[in-house]
Amino acid sequence: IAADEDKAKLPLVAKRVEKVFRAPCQQPNALQAVADGLWILDQVDPNKAYKARYEDGSVLHEIQTESIHGSGITVGNGALWIGSTWGLKTLKVDPATGKTLKSYETHGAGMNKFGRPTRPSGAHGLEWVGNQYWVATPASGLIYLMEPESGEIVRTIPAPGWRTHGLAW
Repeated sequence: IAADEDKAKLPLVAKRVEKVFRAPCQQPNALQAVADGLWILDQVDPNKAYKARYEDGSVLHEIQTESIHGSGITVGNGALWIGSTWGLKTLKVDPATGKTLKSYETHGAGMNKFGRPTRPSGAHGLEWVGNQYWVATPASGLIYLMEPESGEIVRTIPAPGWRTHGLAW
């Protein structure tokens, strides 16, 4: 009951959705804003990544990646970092060519505890902060802070829900 009372006290915020453009791909499943556009990761395998212009969604750059069923993209240390969800890897990718520069096992990857999983699942969200990145891995119920060049865990925090899917800072 207390939760319902707390919810009733929250202010009502008017919402308005403005369609600006359609994604340049079939199954957009990750998004990262950068100064000159939006990086969008397509989940169609093998995944392509697109940098799209803010104003109209026109493609500024397109690369083929080695990610499989990806979910999560961020930018840091001059590279794209992509969660290859079904590949159970986190990839450091050259944003100019799509070439994988480094590949790490995604910590916490495994069978999800929700739905009817048919295969193991890896990262579902990445976000670069400072000189490290955060990665959400639903199967573990954890969000990991990662040292990018070694792939080592700096620390973990519990995910706030049963299916953490994306991250923002």
